[in-house]
Formats: sequence, C-alpha cells, structure tokens
Amino acid sequence: MSFVAIIEARMTSSRLSVKPLLKMIGKTMSSFKIEKLMLAPLLNCSITGTGTNIIGDIVRSFKTDNFTHGIEYYSDMWKAS
Repeated sequence: MSFVAIIEARMTSSRLSVKPLLKMIGKTMSSFKIEKLMLAPLLNCSITGTGTNIIGDIVRSFKTDNFTHGIEYYSDMWKAS
C-alpha cells in the first residue's frame, strides 16, 4: 500500500503571505515540510500545489530514488472567496 501527501504552498495567505519561503535555521519552511514527509515510513510520494516557480525549485531540489515529488501549478484566480 502506498500513500501520497499533498502540500499546499500558497504565497497569498492574508496572515503570513510568504510563509513557504520564510527561513528558519537556514532552511525554508517548505524544505522542513518536505524533509519531515520523507521520513514517514508509509509515504513514498508528495505533490506540492503552488502558484510560483520559486516553490517548484525548492521541491525539485529534493532528489531521491525512493521518494517521488510532484509539482502542480495553480493560479490564484481559483482561490476560494
């Protein structure tokens, strides 16, 4: 059995708009999230939904043989009102 994690990396949050790119101890918040997901024993795939190439570059930087990362770009026009 395999499981997929879906990560939402929005840059348009009203409280903290650039949260996925904020750095803590030299790493972005997105990097921390991906690293934690890669430790989950039953998880072998993650899909990150984002509207920017910057987040896509962060996700692509995590290259491994046993974990697959996908990136799905979306437009802010789909944002819920």
